[in-house]
Amino acid sequence: MAKELSLAENLPALGNHYVWFKNELNKIVWSGLNAPETKCLNVVLSSYYEVLKEDSQAQSVLITFDDMRKRLNYTHNRVNIMNYVKSIRTKLMGWHEFTLNDVETSFVLIPTINIDRKHKFFRFVFNPDLTRLLLFDRENGEFVRYPERAIINLNSVTSMTLYRLLKGFRTTGIAIFTKDGQAGKTKDDPDRPGLWDLLEVKSSMRESDFNKRYLKPAMIDLAPYFHSLDFKKKYAVIKGHRAVTGYVFTFTKEAPDQNENLFGDKLKQHKEAGQRQHHYRRSGI
Repeated sequence: MAKELSLAENLPALGNHYVWFKNELNKIVWSGLNAPETKCLNVVLSSYYEVLKEDSQAQSVLITFDDMRKRLNYTHNRVNIMNYVKSIRTKLMGWHEFTLNDVETSFVLIPTINIDRKHKFFRFVFNPDLTRLLLFDRENGEFVRYPERAIINLNSVTSMTLYRLLKGFRTTGIAIFTKDGQAGKTKDDPDRPGLWDLLEVKSSMRESDFNKRYLKPAMIDLAPYFHSLDFKKKYAVIKGHRAVTGYVFTFTKEAPDQNENLFGDKLKQHKEAGQRQHHYRRSGI
C-alpha cells in the first residue's frame, strides 16, 4: 500500500489549481449536490489530482480548514464548511452504481471522510478501483480539465454542471447530448445519460420552462468561459408531434495543452458591463 503523505506534503500551494478527471466521471449524474457542495467537491478533486501527480498510488488527500475556506472564497467565519463536507459525505453514498462498456459497477467514490477538529483538516480517502476507472490513469482515457476557480466563480449548479460537461469536449469544440436517458443510448456513446438527466431536470418539465429556468441562464453565465458559445436543438417527430430530442453546443476549440487564464480582463469586463444578453440559434439539425 502506498504511504500516506504528510499534511505538509499533501497540500498543494494556493494558486491556479486544476480539476482533472477522466471523461467517464462526466457520464455519472453528480446527484443531489447543491452549489456550495459542488464547489467543495471540485476542490477535493483538484487537491487529489495534485497528490496523484506525485504519487499515482496515493489513496487520500488532506485539506486544512483554512485552505478549503480560502479556495471556496468563503472569507468570513459565519460559513461552516464542515456542514458542506458532512453533506457531501452523505450524498456521495447515493452515487452507488453506473454502467460503462456494458459493465455495471456499484461503488462509493470517497468511502471515508474524516474531519479532524483538533488539527483542523479534512481527510478524504478515495476508492482505489474508482480512482483508476474515473479519475486518473497514466495509460488510458480522455481527460476533462478545467481551472478550479471557474467553478468557484459560478453560482448555480446548472451552470457548474454544464461548464464541466462542455469541458469534456474542449479540444473538439462540439458537444452533442440527447435530451433524456432513454434517447441517450446511442451507438457512439451508449453510456452517457441525457442532458436532462445530467442536469437533474424532471422529465415532466416543459421545454419552454427548461429554456427559461436552466438553459438560458447557464448559457449567459458560461459565455465568458467559452469563445463563440452557442447551441442548436435537434428535433424529431414523435407520436405525430415535432419534439426536441437533443442539444448540440458549439464553441471555439482549445489546444490540448492550452494554459487557460479565465480570470483576466474579459471576465471582469463581462461582469462590470452586466451583459445579460446572449443570442441563440434554435434551428434543428
